[in-house]
Amino acid sequence: MQDMSVIISGFGGQGALFAGILLCHSAVFEGKHTTWFPAYGAEMRGGAVNCAVNISDKEVPSPIIDKADAVIALNDASQEKFESKVRIAAGGLQSIARLKELLNLFKYGTLTFQYISHRVLRWSVTPVLLFLLFPLNLILVMTQGTSLYKIIFILQVIFYVLAWLGAIMAKKQIKIKILFIPYYFTFMNLNVLKAFFYLKRHKGKGTWEKANRG
Repeated sequence: MQDMSVIISGFGGQGALFAGILLCHSAVFEGKHTTWFPAYGAEMRGGAVNCAVNISDKEVPSPIIDKADAVIALNDASQEKFESKVRIAAGGLQSIARLKELLNLFKYGTLTFQYISHRVLRWSVTPVLLFLLFPLNLILVMTQGTSLYKIIFILQVIFYVLAWLGAIMAKKQIKIKILFIPYYFTFMNLNVLKAFFYLKRHKGKGTWEKANRG
């Protein structure tokens, strides 16, 4: 592997950042020096992300890339951003199925920990548990009635009300941070659940479709 600088870009959930991590690990296995410099916005999933990877025989003085030897773009600029979220989530679920070998902690060590925490939990376990929390909390309030359960339930109600108001503002193309964050968080986790049905309909294939232009 020769010295090179690579920029990998895409939407959150497509694996752009994780691809950079894998590239760095591959270089380290060959005795190279590497840097990995991620860049992403406030959106939890689905926002624009990129990472800069430097690989060299010598120590890399800076992770910033002025001129890349290669650019890997994982998304089409013509793709409608929000219409692609379910397919992005489906891609996240597909990558978990395809990279089962990385779950072997004894073989990959730190890389397995990064993979589970960054991808497996976020794209499979967390969305399901998140939406189970609300009805289970309601049951606890009705059966136990302790102050702690009531407070947690009220906080959840407030959060989802803010998410609902954020959705209304988003339709009007008004971004208010205190509303946008709960809205986008809820929106993306809902799309992960939709992705399960999307993959079922498409027989496990998270295909991309061209955006319709008027």
